[in-house]
Amino acid sequence: MADRNVRTIRELIWLQYARSMARTAGVSDGSGEFVRRTLDELRADARKWSVITHDDSLLAGPDKRCAYCGGVTDLSHEHLVPSSLAITPKCPECDTIQTLHNKVWACRKCSAAKGTMGLYQFYQHRSHGRKKFDEAIQPLLEKKYLKVVYDCLDCARSLDCGDVDGDGELTVLDIDYALQLKGRLWNVLL
Repeated sequence: MADRNVRTIRELIWLQYARSMARTAGVSDGSGEFVRRTLDELRADARKWSVITHDDSLLAGPDKRCAYCGGVTDLSHEHLVPSSLAITPKCPECDTIQTLHNKVWACRKCSAAKGTMGLYQFYQHRSHGRKKFDEAIQPLLEKKYLKVVYDCLDCARSLDCGDVDGDGELTVLDIDYALQLKGRLWNVLL
């Protein structure tokens, strides 16, 4: 569940990014001060997220390991955001979708299991009902996904939508649902 002050997909992506940063830094701030401060800095444009090429080198570079399970056999590049979603007509030529920015190493089993699911849907499916399934995602993978998703939804002009799946609350699953709606979210604007 998102912070009650987070009302849009844009802010939810920033919140998740801040949470991933906290996990990467080993911050177990019970009050959530680090996450709140980072979210406020992202909102105010006082903080930028890391350059995606760093994430590319770690998750899709020469050190081959499945980004989802850590396996080292039967690997191939997989699109984090499925290129088949065609969020906008620009997607077939988009550098964010078609290049290394949107790719990670994945074993055949994880790639087949993920299919066209978004990252959060995939981890929810793998968690078998665990409530905090998104905490099982390695922070670097989540941050890379969030950067790609942000670019895709920005291109589709869909970042300022609210509860996209209509379940009454804004959660990480709304991020994936927004992608699957292929950016056609005009009727869900706040």
